[in-house]
Amino acid sequence: MGMDSDLFCEGLVRRFGSNAAVDHVSLDVPAGTFFSILGPSGCGKTTLLRLLAGFDKPDQGDIHIRGQRMNDVPPNRRPVNMVFQHLALFPTMTVGDNIAYGLKRRKMPLAERRKRIARVLEQVGLPGLEHRNPQELSDGQRQRVALARCLVLEPTLLLLDEPLGALDLKLREQMKVELKHLQKQFGTGLPPTGCLTVTGPSCMCARNP
Repeated sequence: MGMDSDLFCEGLVRRFGSNAAVDHVSLDVPAGTFFSILGPSGCGKTTLLRLLAGFDKPDQGDIHIRGQRMNDVPPNRRPVNMVFQHLALFPTMTVGDNIAYGLKRRKMPLAERRKRIARVLEQVGLPGLEHRNPQELSDGQRQRVALARCLVLEPTLLLLDEPLGALDLKLREQMKVELKHLQKQFGTGLPPTGCLTVTGPSCMCARNP
C-alpha cells in the first residue's frame, strides 16, 4: 500500500445475517487506472461499492484511498464519487443544474461553476446542452451527464455501478470505448482520477492501465 495506489482495501467483510455479501475482499488499484470487477447478479458488487463510498460500513477490514484510512470517514468527506446503475439524475433540473449540484454544495462561486460545467460538458462530448432537461436526452447522453456530474468534482476515485447495464448492445459497446477514453483524460490530472467499475457478465470489461 502507498500513495501510488488510488485504492487499497484488505480483508473487507460485510455480512447480512449469516450471509457474507462481501467475503474477505482485498484490492490494490494503482493511481489513474481503469479497474473492473466482473460478477453475476447478487455476488456483492454493489455492496462493495457502497462500502468504498461510505454508504455502508464493513464488519471487518480496512479501506485506504491515497494512503488515508477511510473506515470512519463519512461519505461526503471521502474523495470519491459514484455513478449509480440507474443514474439518479434530478428530472426537474436542467443538465447544467444536475452537474452543478455538488459544486453548489461546496459553495463555489457562480462564475467558476459555469466554467467548470462548460468544460466538463465539452470533455464528455455534450457541449452546449446545459439548458436541456435530462428527459430530452438519449440514454447514452444521460449516462454522460451522470459521469459529468461526478467528474466535475475532480474525485480521486470514480465508482461506477454497472454503468452499461441499462443500455442496448450497440450503445453499450460504444460507451465502453468512451468510458475508457474519458478515464484516460481525467486519469492524467493532478491528482489523476482512478476508475473502479462493477459489471455483470453481459457487460464484460477488462482491467486497463
